[in-house]
Amino acid sequence: MRADAERNRERLIVAASDVMRSEGGDVAMELIADRAGVTRPTLYRNFADRQAMYEAVLERDLHNLVHAIAEDSAANPLAFLRHTAEMMRVYDRFLARLVDMPDYDAATNQARMADILAAPLANAQATGVLRADLTAADILIACRMLASHWKLDDGADFAAVFDRRLALLAHGLSGSPDSAQPGRMRAS
Repeated sequence: MRADAERNRERLIVAASDVMRSEGGDVAMELIADRAGVTRPTLYRNFADRQAMYEAVLERDLHNLVHAIAEDSAANPLAFLRHTAEMMRVYDRFLARLVDMPDYDAATNQARMADILAAPLANAQATGVLRADLTAADILIACRMLASHWKLDDGADFAAVFDRRLALLAHGLSGSPDSAQPGRMRAS
């Protein structure tokens, strides 16, 4: 790819990431082109549709997630939870508004996330911060819970909300590990 074409593609991805984070996943593609300072034909030469744009932004964010986790995990073995939950919080907004993505492969992306989390999870387990029986799938579920937006959160700072949720999740709701297990939901 030519250098100017590569710069335009990168500008589009950065602009798409910024616009989609502030406006949601269903923003007009033309707004992304305008924000990147490129023409609409340049946009569509790089990204045939919204799904292609979304996947390019996701790819960039996964790359950034790997680097953020690597930088922060030495100082804080649970930093990967915050980074993963923050990414999920953003992508939940995208997916909720991007229902027309017939070729989106959620299973592959979930497997990629599990691969990304394997090393920091093993590190947190080795240091005794997390239980040894947890899997990457468990961490993805926990991060999904941490990232969810609830009406109770309206107006609250996400960092404070996250810290409270993480404390509840990490310490549990019971008085001790030997406390009675909560009742199971009945199948309907």
